[in-house]
Amino acid sequence: MTLREKAVHAAENRRWRVSPPRLVFVSEGGVEGRHIYGDFLDWLGRERRSMRRHIHLDCLPCRIPSEAVLFHGLVQDPVVERDAGVHAQLAKLEAECARRRISVVHPSAILSNTRRDVLCERLSRARIGTPRIALVDAKFPAHRGSLDLPMVVRRRWGHGVDMRRLDTEAGFDDWWAHARADPGSWVAGEFVDVRSGDGLYRKRRYFMAGSRGCPRHLIVSPHWEVRPSDRVRTRGTREEELAFVAAPCPHHALFDAARRALEFEIAAFDYSYDANGGLVVWEVNPYPDLSRPPGEVGEYLAPAVERSYAILADFYAERAGLAVSVGAVA
Repeated sequence: MTLREKAVHAAENRRWRVSPPRLVFVSEGGVEGRHIYGDFLDWLGRERRSMRRHIHLDCLPCRIPSEAVLFHGLVQDPVVERDAGVHAQLAKLEAECARRRISVVHPSAILSNTRRDVLCERLSRARIGTPRIALVDAKFPAHRGSLDLPMVVRRRWGHGVDMRRLDTEAGFDDWWAHARADPGSWVAGEFVDVRSGDGLYRKRRYFMAGSRGCPRHLIVSPHWEVRPSDRVRTRGTREEELAFVAAPCPHHALFDAARRALEFEIAAFDYSYDANGGLVVWEVNPYPDLSRPPGEVGEYLAPAVERSYAILADFYAERAGLAVSVGAVA
C-alpha cells in the first residue's frame, strides 16, 4: 500500500512540477482512500495555483527533499501513544528539520495534548468551560472520580472511539466489566445536557489556522452524541447553519488563547451551549477533517468551506515565507 501511495504522490509532484521552496506534507503510510487534504489541495489547484506548485507530497517512511522550508506531518493524533514506529520516524525527520532550519508545523509530541484529561486541563486554565474529567483506575467503582450518573465514559485518546453514556447502575456495571481489564485507557466525564428548547442537540465547529479563524459548520441532531450522519435537515436548520457560518465568532479571542495553551497552530473547536448559555467545548482537533460535506450540505456550505481553505493557505504561506498576499487568489 505504501509503495502505491508513494507512486501516487510522486505523480502528483511531477504533474504540478513542484519546485523550491518546498512545503512538505507527509502523510502516514498504509492509509486507504483519498488524501486527507485532497479537497484543500484541489482548491489550491484552482485558486492558488502558484502556491500549489510548492507543495511536495510524500508518505512515511520518507526523506525531506532539498530546499524545503516547511514540514507538516499529516498524521492522526496522538502519535506518541498510538504508534511508536510512526513517532520514531517523525522525530527523526523533525530533528533533521531543526538542523536544516526548516519550519515544523505540529511537532508530533505536541499532538499528545489531545489526550482528554490534558486537553480539558489546559482548556480550563484558559478559562474555557469543559465537562469535568476524571481518570479511571482500578478503584474507580469506589470513588467514581466524584462524578454522578449519568456520566460519559470514553477512551483517553483517539477519534471515533467507543463512547458511552452511563445512566444507571446496571449500565455502569456492564461498562466496568469490560473496562476493568485496562482502566487506565479510559476517562470519565460529567454529562452536560446541552439540549435546546426544541429537544435537539447542536454542535458548532470553529476552524483556526494561526490566529485567524472562521465558523465551519453547525450540526443539529436528535442525539446527545452529535455526528454528521445524524444531521437534522430542514429548511429551518439550513437557515440556522447559514446564519452561523456567516457571522463572526464571539469566542475568537478565547479560542485563540486556548489554541496557544494547547500549542496547536491548526485547530478545530467543537462546542455547544448549556441551558444557561454557557460555552461548553467538547474537543479541539489539530488534525480536522477538511473535506467538503457531501450532497446538498456541501453545496450550501461551500463558501464557509472555501473560507477555511483560504485561511489555511494563508497560514502555510506566511509560515513558509512565500510571497502570497493574505486573501489573494493566485
